Amino acid sequence: MRDPPLPDYPPVPEGLQEIMEVFGAFVFLDQPNGLVTPEEEWVKGNIARVENVPVLNQSVLCHKRIALPIWNVFEQIRDAGLASAIRTYEGCYWPRYKMHDPERGLSVHAWGIAVDLNAATNKPGSRGDMDERVVKIFCEHGFYWGGNFGDPMHFQFALGY
Repeated sequence: MRDPPLPDYPPVPEGLQEIMEVFGAFVFLDQPNGLVTPEEEWVKGNIARVENVPVLNQSVLCHKRIALPIWNVFEQIRDAGLASAIRTYEGCYWPRYKMHDPERGLSVHAWGIAVDLNAATNKPGSRGDMDERVVKIFCEHGFYWGGNFGDPMHFQFALGY
């Protein structure tokens, strides 16, 4: 596990076991199309709505422990004059399996610890066109860029999973 990248941030977990240690384990029910429904008590205790996120100008549902990193990332993107590099926001908390495939394990979106941006031009398997300055900002705040494993729209607050 990596130390928190900034004060008041959680440590950055590596692998499934550490993700569950930092963000909690939950029981879930399988749903059609590779979606899952986590237990209601876990959701109530861990998923938060961050209102009026800079640049996105909308709320973001995410794990409460990354609400501050999410806010700070987008505030820094705005302050760096990079708001136009964020064309679309596809979500953070989206309880499902990786690529909707139950054989691949839960997606980090199931914990609300990943953000997808600019999906139309950053499809899985492509090189994408994510601005390197945006990638750098996310990384400074503890996120790992999915472009390192073929998913350039994706930023996750976890390593090795």
